[in-house]
Amino acid sequence: MVEGSNPIQQMVKILQQPPIAPSRVVRGVPRRIDEIVLRALARKPGARYATAREMAMALEGAVRPASARVVGDYVAEVASAALARRAAVLREAERADLPASQRRISLVSIPDVDVFEEPSSGVRISTPPRLSQAVVPLTRPSRRARSRAGLTIAIAALAASCEKTEGNPDGGGPGKEGGTGNPDTGPAPTGIVVFKNAGESAEADFSKGTQFLIVPYSVSDVSATGIAFDIKLTTGGGGADGGVASQSFPLRLQRRPSLKETNPKLWARWQQRLAVEAWTRSVAEQAAARLTRNPKGLDQPLAGATCKKSSECDPNEVCDAAAGKCATSITVKTESFSSTKTITAEVKKKGALAAVLVDKADTSVSDTNVTAILEKFEKVIHPRDVGFFGDPEVKSGAGIRSSDRNGDGMVWLVLTSKVKEKKAVGFFVATDFGEDAASNKADILYIDSGAKPEEAYGIMAHEFQHLLNYGAKVYRPTQNGGQGALEALWLDEGQAHFAEDACGFGGENVVLLNQDVFASFSDTSLFETAKDGLPMRGMALTFVRYLFEQKGGVSYEADGKIKDKGGAEFLQKLHTTSKQGTAAVSELAAPFKDFKEVFDYWVSAIALDGRGVTTFPKYVYQDLIDDPVGGAKIGLKIRGKRKDHTGAEIDLQGPLEEEITKDSSGTIPNATAKFYLLKSGTGKVSVTVSSKDSDFRFAVIKAK
Repeated sequence: MVEGSNPIQQMVKILQQPPIAPSRVVRGVPRRIDEIVLRALARKPGARYATAREMAMALEGAVRPASARVVGDYVAEVASAALARRAAVLREAERADLPASQRRISLVSIPDVDVFEEPSSGVRISTPPRLSQAVVPLTRPSRRARSRAGLTIAIAALAASCEKTEGNPDGGGPGKEGGTGNPDTGPAPTGIVVFKNAGESAEADFSKGTQFLIVPYSVSDVSATGIAFDIKLTTGGGGADGGVASQSFPLRLQRRPSLKETNPKLWARWQQRLAVEAWTRSVAEQAAARLTRNPKGLDQPLAGATCKKSSECDPNEVCDAAAGKCATSITVKTESFSSTKTITAEVKKKGALAAVLVDKADTSVSDTNVTAILEKFEKVIHPRDVGFFGDPEVKSGAGIRSSDRNGDGMVWLVLTSKVKEKKAVGFFVATDFGEDAASNKADILYIDSGAKPEEAYGIMAHEFQHLLNYGAKVYRPTQNGGQGALEALWLDEGQAHFAEDACGFGGENVVLLNQDVFASFSDTSLFETAKDGLPMRGMALTFVRYLFEQKGGVSYEADGKIKDKGGAEFLQKLHTTSKQGTAAVSELAAPFKDFKEVFDYWVSAIALDGRGVTTFPKYVYQDLIDDPVGGAKIGLKIRGKRKDHTGAEIDLQGPLEEEITKDSSGTIPNATAKFYLLKSGTGKVSVTVSSKDSDFRFAVIKAK
């Protein structure tokens, strides 16, 4: 642990240098393990764990202890000779005609360490099943021996759990405290969150906390705007009306300035973007219906075609599938979004994954901007979006991916001022995947030729997710004899905003969360069906990010590439499952039971993240990640400071909370939650939330 050329040098380092965190020596060690080890190595005795049991409990909360089978395999591997000797001794003992009280048998060959049972006291320390097939009464060992035995077994278990971890969820859900255990962290800690169904009661014990959140919520997937509920508080030390004994505390601000008030320019741009995406969604729905009626099948190369892939063409050419030859310019149909039916787009720059084509009528587009857009798409956006969401083959063995409609192996980034007619920076048009006259039969992202590159990056990441999603969920099934269907709006947009952040362009989402989502959380349904809106998008982002992290997330390599830990696999399955929305989430929810249980824990993470109450992974979001390419922060915070797209630091405070001191009533839409802050109580407070909605639940959460 401490290196040195001699013992004196090592001792000097121990006295003068702070201990090194394990993650600096071994990559991938969880932050919580660093904290535990560094506390155990603190120079001041008062800063260390008071007992070995306290440290063991901390370790169990950070990593799931190894199972008896894993420990058995580990011990069998490192102590096979000792086990063989033990087996021989046991056989000898069984043959010996000695009273049980006179037997003392060493089970493991570690000095001063045995495993014992004392019949008179009932004290027993037993080994895993792999180590013991018989119970042998033994004399009681010394305290020193018992301590060393416990420490040895704990070290063996921890070492085994580091080598291999297997999930074994232990149930949970409404009516239980904690709930389903994370496969990597064990069961939820007690006393933090209690989930209940409407009509049941939960307890807020003020001897264990000074503030609690009462969180009523509906997990119904039936659209509703006014689900009524009642909260009843009962306590022996309560004040008037049977409420909670309350002192004078300042209320949290119950209204925050909206985005429209604080940044009208950004708000107006977002409203226009919503209008554009409502249009592209409508186009996608119509295109999906036409494609289902007339799938036709994959286009075959024209007879006499001189190219199949754009990579076969010169650096300033792409393969024009319609003409069957390499070309420096392409006729692009724009009638789906412009009064001009076609434009001539010239190939300005081509890479390995994409080509930038510029409307010949737009002569002011600089080579610098073209290069910047292509490089960012090729080095960051394309590899990350495909890495997260996948790009499956349209047909097995066909060699054409779901995103590669024209089969040329490239995405076309078409820069044209005609995009401004939709008052947009950029978009994906699903018509291009169809067979009608307006289709380009190509995979294209349209970008305003007058936009600055930094304005286009986030849009490209967002819209490329839409392209990948449409290709996988609509186009691909129709080419295999099936019927495609658009992803549910909320889940599609949640993934698209996730793509912005995961590619390093999520700064505007920080503003969105702070001033639109958190300010109206309890008034917004997660899967709003009436209309698209900023609060719904932000909520969907937090939901997708939460599930992505619960599945394991990813890590970022030094070159910006991602290494999947289970999160990307989950997102890819969302793109390829035949189900949509909540049904898709339920199908892929494991280790959660279904969408409704995911919703339970997502609500708890919204309530607890950033409060410092717990680090249990199901109750918080992961730490932000430094993008190794762009330097931006990637991830999600519910509370705490984070920079937005302008570099300004925003203090995120989570959803609004109302202080509650007595019985109360309220209404919420489906698929959302309301947060009531209960504090300054004494003793134990019984909380009952009732509602006629069959999918109504509530949680009591220790907030401080």
